[in-house]
Amino acid sequence: WKVYLTLDACLPISIIILSLTKNVPVFSIVYFLFYLMLGMVSVPEQVIINKEATNEIRASIMSVPSLAARVGGILSGVFCSALLTKMDVPNVWRVCAGITLFSLIIVCVIQSKGKRKMAR
Repeated sequence: WKVYLTLDACLPISIIILSLTKNVPVFSIVYFLFYLMLGMVSVPEQVIINKEATNEIRASIMSVPSLAARVGGILSGVFCSALLTKMDVPNVWRVCAGITLFSLIIVCVIQSKGKRKMAR
């Protein structure tokens, strides 16, 4: 979980850095690193799913991230399109980074509560 949460925390940070870039070479490098991190996050995510899911439901559970990514892509596209009528692209990215950080905090809280229950 630590590796997953650490890598996942780097995603909104890289989005914020992207929103602050002012030139193409720096933007290109940070964008490349963002997608590299996105790929790196999926590895511990899949390990966690394999570890936590029982054999009977593993195949079904493994398809959930794909579905969530597709639905999330549609919803974020609609949400960001609406935001773009009110603000510029860098600010939309900052809002998205804030939402991502907020969801990561929720995951951390749920994970820590689960560890406390298991310790009892």
